[in-house]
Amino acid sequence: MKTLPNYQIRTFGDRRQIPIKQIVISKVQPRKYLSEQGINKLAASIKSSGIQQDLIVRPIGGISMSW
Repeated sequence: MKTLPNYQIRTFGDRRQIPIKQIVISKVQPRKYLSEQGINKLAASIKSSGIQQDLIVRPIGGISMSW
């Protein structure tokens, strides 16, 4: 899949495709650190199987340019 420009959000029914650079890690996210091995394992899994569930994000402070 091609990456989207920083500003472009695509809508598919009730779903949106958001550029990854617009997603910000929440301060209350329990996973603060992933080892290099953990990241590589996750990347390999996504590459071979794809993402099995939708990722759920919400706009920050009602501003739709950051999620």
